[in-house]
Amino acid sequence: MPAANFSSARVPFDRVWRRCALGAALCALLFPAAPARAQPAGDTLRLAGSNTIGEELGPALVRSFATSRLGLVNERVAVSPEPQQRRFTFSKPEAPSQLEVLIESRGTGTGFQALAGRRAEIAMASRPVTDQEETETVREPLRNAQGERVIGLDGVLVLVSGQNPLNRLTQEQIADIFAGRVTDWAQVGGRPGRIQVYRRDDASGTTDTFCNLVMQGCRGDNRFVATAQTFTSSEDLSDAVAADANGIGFAGFAYRRSAKALDIAGVCGLATTASEFTVKTEEYPLSRRLFLYAPASRQTLLVQQFLKFASTDALAQQAVRESGFINLDVAPAEPGYAANRAIADKPGLPVTRPAFTVYERTARAAQRLSVTLRFRTGSAELDSRATDDIERLVAERAAGHLGTGTIYLMGFTDNVGTWEDNLALARSRADAVAQVLRSRQVGPVVASAHAFLLPVACNDSDLGRQRNRRVEVWTARQ
Repeated sequence: MPAANFSSARVPFDRVWRRCALGAALCALLFPAAPARAQPAGDTLRLAGSNTIGEELGPALVRSFATSRLGLVNERVAVSPEPQQRRFTFSKPEAPSQLEVLIESRGTGTGFQALAGRRAEIAMASRPVTDQEETETVREPLRNAQGERVIGLDGVLVLVSGQNPLNRLTQEQIADIFAGRVTDWAQVGGRPGRIQVYRRDDASGTTDTFCNLVMQGCRGDNRFVATAQTFTSSEDLSDAVAADANGIGFAGFAYRRSAKALDIAGVCGLATTASEFTVKTEEYPLSRRLFLYAPASRQTLLVQQFLKFASTDALAQQAVRESGFINLDVAPAEPGYAANRAIADKPGLPVTRPAFTVYERTARAAQRLSVTLRFRTGSAELDSRATDDIERLVAERAAGHLGTGTIYLMGFTDNVGTWEDNLALARSRADAVAQVLRSRQVGPVVASAHAFLLPVACNDSDLGRQRNRRVEVWTARQ
C-alpha cells in the first residue's frame, strides 16, 4: 500500500489516514510486539562498519548487553593483527563460551558491504544508508522500523578563546578556516589576527565527525591546513584554544572546558547555540545520528534483542553517554528557551497571528522536551528514532518524571507550498501523534499546528527542510 507523501503531495490527511491505517510505525506503537524469549547459549554476533561507533561505543553496548541481559560475567578480548578487528567472548564461570562478538571498524560503507556479503549481522553507521547501498549493495529493505535503529547522537563543538569577540560562524566559514582558505579573523568579521588552527589526530572519532559534517570528508581541497597543530587529547586541545586569542579548534561536547563554543549560523541568518539539548532536538547543525542496520528478514532472536537493547534500554543510553556521545534520554529545554526563539517566515507572506498566538500561550504554560518527532521522507511513517522516542516518552510519563499535566504537541512544516496547506499538514501530523499517545493512556494531550513558523533550520536545502518537518513535544510546567 503506498505511503502518503507528506513532503510534496500535500494529500488531505484524513483520507491518507484511513488508507494507510496509521502507517506501519504508528501501528507498531499501538500494538507492540510480545516480549522476546530468553536467548539461548552459544551464539555469535558480528558488527561491521563505522569507526566512530566501533572504536568504543560498540564494545560498550555489547558488554552492557551481555552482562545485563544475558547474565554473562566473564569477558575475553582478542585483538586481531589488524587493529580494526576485535573479538569479544562472554561466558559464565561454570559454563563454556556463551556469546562471541566480532567488531570490525573500517568505515560506514564497509558495514553495508559486510551485510551484502553476509559477513556481518549488523552494520554500524554514522550516517543514514543511501538509496544505492540499500537497493544495490544490500538488496534488502533497511529503512524501516525493524531494520534501522538510532542508538545515539554525535556532535562537535567549534571552540575559540573567551578573548575572541566572535560568537558565531557559518559552516562554510568554518570549513574555509580549517582548510586554510581563510587565514585572518578579519576575513570573517573578527578583529585582525592570524588564525591558528588546532585539530584532533586522524585516528580520533571526533575528527571523523568533523570531517564529515564540515569538511566534505577532508578530501581534495578540504584537507586540514598544513599549519594546524594536532592533538591526541581533546582536553589538551581545548585548553590550548582557550589560551590562544587567535586559536580555533573542535572537540566533543564533553570538552568545552574554559574555551568558548561558537554558535553555528545558516545562510538564512538562523543561528543555533551549541548545547546537548539542541543536539538531541537535531537543531544544532554539527550533529548526526548514530545507526545500527540489519535486514529484518535475516534477524535472529539475538540480533532483535541486541537492536532493541541498544536503541531503547536505559543501560545502553548510559553507555552512549559514557562513551562520549549524546544519548537519547528525554530532557527539558534550557531556561529561557522559548523566549529566545525567533520567527523566520517565507518571504512575501505575513505572519499568521493565530498560529503564533497559540505558540506563545503554550510556551508560557509549558516547557519543551528534547523529544522532537520526525517522519520518513515522503512517508506517513514516523522515522525510526521517533518510534523509539514515543516509547521513551511513554516510559518517562509512567515513571512520574514528566508529571501528570497536559502534553502539548506542536506540528511544523517546511515552507514548500501555501500557508493553508502547510497548516493542515502540520495539524495532521500532530493529531496522528496525539492519537498514538492517547492509545497508550498518556494524557491529556493537546495538538496544534504552526506550519512554517519558527523554523529550526534554513529551508534552502533538503536537510534543512527535513529538520523543519517535525512535531515538538512540550509538557505543562510543574
